[in-house]
Parts: sequence; C-alpha cells; structure tokens
Amino acid sequence: MQRPSRYQEVSSTAQPNVVQVSFYDSLIGTLIIVLPLLIAVGVIFRKRRRASALRKQIAVLEQLWQINLTRDDCH
Repeated sequence: MQRPSRYQEVSSTAQPNVVQVSFYDSLIGTLIIVLPLLIAVGVIFRKRRRASALRKQIAVLEQLWQINLTRDDCH
C-alpha cells in the first residue's frame, strides 16, 4: 500500500511563470513618474515668465517716471 504524498510531483517540462505587464500598468507607472516632473517644469516656467513680465513692467514704469521727471523740470 502506497501512502499519498503531501507534495506534488513537478515535471521537468514545467515552464516558469512569466510576468506580463499590461499596457495600463506601464502607463500608470509612467504617469506616476512623468506627471510630477511636468508639474515642476510648469511651475518653473510660470515663475520665470512672471518674473520677466514684472521686469518689463518695472522698465516701463521707470521710463514713465523719467519722462514725468523731465516734464516737471521743464516747467
């Protein structure tokens, strides 16, 4: 009488489990990495553009101030 084994017999032709990554898993992984980078680049670009606009405003106001100063001196 043969006792049943607690372990299953493994055949030599068994193939290893291959992990398949779906398209959506890779897309989500990519977004987790890329989205914060895009936000950071957007914030940096906005700050630089705003600083440039403020510099232009200051230049215009300085020119107006000099024009007003010369007009006041002429009277």
